[in-house]
Amino acid sequence: DEAVLQRWEKLSNYVLKRQKLHVKKARTRLDYPGLVRQVFQLVNTAYSPLYGTVELSEAQIKRYAGKFAPLINPQLTCFVMNEENEMVAFGVAAPSIAEALRKHKGRLFPTGWVDLLKAFRKNDTVDLLLIAVRPDLQTEGINAVMMDHVCQSCNRHGVQFAETGPMLEKNDHILAQWKRLDKEQHKRRRCFIKDLVPAAQQAAPKEMAGV
Repeated sequence: DEAVLQRWEKLSNYVLKRQKLHVKKARTRLDYPGLVRQVFQLVNTAYSPLYGTVELSEAQIKRYAGKFAPLINPQLTCFVMNEENEMVAFGVAAPSIAEALRKHKGRLFPTGWVDLLKAFRKNDTVDLLLIAVRPDLQTEGINAVMMDHVCQSCNRHGVQFAETGPMLEKNDHILAQWKRLDKEQHKRRRCFIKDLVPAAQQAAPKEMAGV
């Protein structure tokens, strides 16, 4: 929708100017490792209040940074920096490989890898992998900057659909950004807890004499 894209662009420019921020553009893949490290550090900060989140250790950040960098597509990635060149927000998307994997039942060989490469080069669907905003800026509209960058790129490359990752139903900050988009919820995950021992039998064990 052209009207939605124009609104994102207008809001993005306003937020960048008001908050004195800028979008970091990586010139080569050599710029990625340092940026990706900041990505996972920001994930620790932004995701810590969310249910079920476990902080990444320094060893994990180092390992994931090395694996994550080669997957970055500059046209589908947005890094937002402040005046001190510190990352305050980011959004990462990638061409969807789900259909290519489904076609070959998850096998890369003998010919699965061909369709996988094609999916990276031309695709009408993207996967929205990860997004985070520094907690003190989460109510300042900075998500509009990432949405504008990714949506404009998708529009130029003929992308029609986007698949989000899991989102908590009570995460109002992330849910709010989809309100003006044509969306369909087609997945829902639930976790259930079952007590195997009735509450009445969960009394503390008695001390054993002589132990």
